[in-house]
Amino acid sequence: EAQRRALTEANVQREAEIRERVRAEAELMHLATHDALTGLPNRRAFGQMLEAAVRAAREGQPSTLALLDLDHFKAVNDEHGHSQGDEVLRSTARTLRAALRNDDDAARLGGEEFGVILRGTSAADASALLDRLRQEIADQRWDLPDLRVTTSIGFTELLPEESVDARSALRRADAALYEAKEHGRDRILPG
Repeated sequence: EAQRRALTEANVQREAEIRERVRAEAELMHLATHDALTGLPNRRAFGQMLEAAVRAAREGQPSTLALLDLDHFKAVNDEHGHSQGDEVLRSTARTLRAALRNDDDAARLGGEEFGVILRGTSAADASALLDRLRQEIADQRWDLPDLRVTTSIGFTELLPEESVDARSALRRADAALYEAKEHGRDRILPG
């Protein structure tokens, strides 16, 4: 009887250790794949999401990739401080989450750059959604009356008939983003 009790206690302890190890591993995975400031997935996780969207496009389900960059963000940090810059980034992440559909993906790629994947969405449909998102970011209000944040967005459709890969899609969206910045910022452009 004592031996059975000892084995039962040992099993209970091992099960608790296993549960704690699983919890710790899940926490480490979350830390490795999410941005600590905004809570959005990070560049690493976004790369995996984009690869999945590219595979889906090859199988006939188009998606649109968009890259967003907050305009003149360095000036926000320089003029209003890094804590205000952090709040702008957190607020932008909240705006992204609220504006996107459940099956869309958003991530903070670094600094003031965000990535979005609009699943099952053509470039024509994405254009309207992204322009609305651009406007929602511009409409954000802050405690500082002279603070206004805008974003430039470049996007490209992942088409099933293309032999597209994640790198070439990123290059197209990035080129469109830089063109949007060169043409006055606070705008969206397809690539």
